[in-house]
Parts: sequence; C-alpha cells; structure tokens
Amino acid sequence: MSQNWSELPEELLKMIAEKIEFLDDFVRFSVVCRSWSLVKFNKHHFSSIVKSQFPWLMLANDDDNSNSRRFFNYPQNKICHMKLSKASGCHCWGSPFGWLVVLGLDSQFLLNPLSGVWFSLPSLAQYRDRSCRGLSSLNVLSYDWRYPKRNRMSCVRKAIIVSTMNNSIDDTDDENVVGGFLVFLIVGRFRELAFARPGDNTWTNIISTLISRVTPFQEDILHFNGRFYAVNFFGYICVCDDITTKGGSCRPTLLPFASPPEFSMGWTRTFYLVELCGDLHLAVRNINCSEPRSRTVFIELYKLDLCTLKWEKVECLGDYALFLGSNTSFSSKASVCRGCKPGCIYFTDDSEGVDVGRIFGHDMGLFNLQTGGIESFYEGDCILSLFSPPVWIKPNPF
Repeated sequence: MSQNWSELPEELLKMIAEKIEFLDDFVRFSVVCRSWSLVKFNKHHFSSIVKSQFPWLMLANDDDNSNSRRFFNYPQNKICHMKLSKASGCHCWGSPFGWLVVLGLDSQFLLNPLSGVWFSLPSLAQYRDRSCRGLSSLNVLSYDWRYPKRNRMSCVRKAIIVSTMNNSIDDTDDENVVGGFLVFLIVGRFRELAFARPGDNTWTNIISTLISRVTPFQEDILHFNGRFYAVNFFGYICVCDDITTKGGSCRPTLLPFASPPEFSMGWTRTFYLVELCGDLHLAVRNINCSEPRSRTVFIELYKLDLCTLKWEKVECLGDYALFLGSNTSFSSKASVCRGCKPGCIYFTDDSEGVDVGRIFGHDMGLFNLQTGGIESFYEGDCILSLFSPPVWIKPNPF
C-alpha cells in the first residue's frame, strides 16, 4: 500500500469517512489533500450527524484581506478554521440549511462554507440609487461610498433564507436544494422586503400597503403552512401569497393579518418569527439602549392562533431551543441536538448598523425562558465587527 496520503484508494477513504462523528472532523478530513476533498460521501451516513449537529457560531470578521473565517463549536468548546476567500470583506447572514447569504460591495451569493459551493444572487445596485427610481422608499439614503463598511450594514437590515421544499439529505444535491430556496432581504430606508431565487437577475420588491403602523419597516419573515408571514417594527403581522411559483404574481403585496400582542413596555424591541411545534410564534427581544453598549434584558415568546388571531404568551419551551440574531430564525429540538440546552433562546447581536465607526457583536447570550436568566455561551475573541458580527449557521456539507 502507498505511504503517500494522497494516493490512498477511495474505498479506504470512504471507510475512514464513515467513522466521522462530528462535522468539524469532516472539515479536517477534507483539507488533508485534494484527493481527500474529492471523495464522494455517503449522504445517508451523514444525515444523522447533520440532524444532531448543534449550530455553529461563525465569528466576526473585520478584515477585508482575510481569506479565512472561524467557527465556534459550542458543545465541544472548539474553534474550527475554514478558508472562505469568497466571503472576505463581506457581510454574512446564517441559516439552519447550511448556507450563508453573503453580501459584498460588488458580489452577492449563497455559500455553503463546508462544501465551498456557491450560487449567485442579483446585484444590490438597484438599492444604491439616490434618484428614487422604482420604489422610492427602497432608496438607501444612508448609502455613502466613502464608508464601505457602514454600507455593508446599512444597505441591508437582514437576509433570510426560506425553503419551499421538504427534501431530505439523502435524495437531493446542491442544485436541487438551492432551487427550492428564496432569499429575502429587508432593505433600504423603510426596511421593505425584496426577494430572489439563486440565479435570478434582479430582486423582486414586495409592495407594502401604507396603512397606519401596519407596514413597512419589516423585521422578519417566515414561510409557514404555504404562506409568507412578516412582522414589522411595531409587531404587526402581515401575510403575502403567490410568490413561490415562477411566473406568478409580479407585484406581490403584504396585507395586514394580525395585531401585535400586549408585550412589555419601556424597552427597545426586536421581533422574530419562528415555527415551533407546528405553530407560528413571535419572539420579542427587549433591549436596553440607554447604556453605552445596548444589551438584551429579556425575551418574550407568543403563539398565534391562526383562527382567532389571538396571542398566547408562552412561558416554557419544553424540549426546544430557539436561535435568533443575524440569521434565519429557527428552532431546534434539544434532545436530538447534541449539547443543546432545552427551554433556552440563543441570541447574537443584530443591532442596526447606522453609525460610522460603531462596533457590533457584544450583545450575545443564552436566555432561559422559564427562569429569565441570561448567561454567556462564548467568552473568546472575534466577536466585534464594523460590518459582519457573529451569526448562527447549522452546518450541512450537502
């Protein structure tokens, strides 16, 4: 048998790969040499590993010239380094699907950090024009070419990946999976919604009906039971249909759906929509902005009855945990997610970047919904950034 690692037979490499139990070991395996990185893995073997994997925290990056990013594995308390030259100097948003939304000054794309596969997204140039072409409310008045790092924070408030398919890991490839994705942006001075599919040439704007406090100023969007629900800055819920089918409505519109719950007053609030146990939930993050550094004080959770449109306050998450921040909001069953604490909400800093020179990333923690306590889950460095603070991503090599 050859003593050269790069010349080991593929059958032997597959046997070694099937012994892998952690995805960070998968990363180490794939970077040994090129022949190892080209091995075709048994997706069925990795499906159980992916399902039980605790989300990784992609740490901050503020270096335009850095070709690598660091990921924190919370249960193992380890840092995994990965070469991601395409994401250098870009603002990234995470998701539970293994993909990042990566937005730079000149390029926008979906990126799988484990496989290195990427798919292009439309240019953001349509939102940089001060002459108010198209929808004037999408004109980004705060965009200033003198401050590229601020632009990466202020142009897009949030990016969300929505899956319109129910594929399993065993019977799909990258192109088929990504073909079922819609990428939503909350963009511009009035935080309006736009969406695109990977490979599209332009973003499609979602029309907001300017009725009182109902719209615009959106904060999150969720695909739930075949419909798209959005929550705005005031906690109002809107609904939008007929945007998943290509060739469908060319002017999708947000329509008022439900009033906000009676949440606690006196704090700055950020809203998140998340599906939990087959129900639509609204997470309300209460933030103290009176201090030099804003910090999360507590988080409330409400469940919406879609028949009566009444809200019920949730006091306990049971066996589930939530992951909120600069990522697609998602829940995870703690008993099948290795190292996950049940009944808790993991959150990262997603403050709005509107001040030149302001650094973000410090407001992270683990909130226990039942006790109201907050504790830290990461004490290391690389959390502060001018344009790309830490984000949650659930790794998936496929």
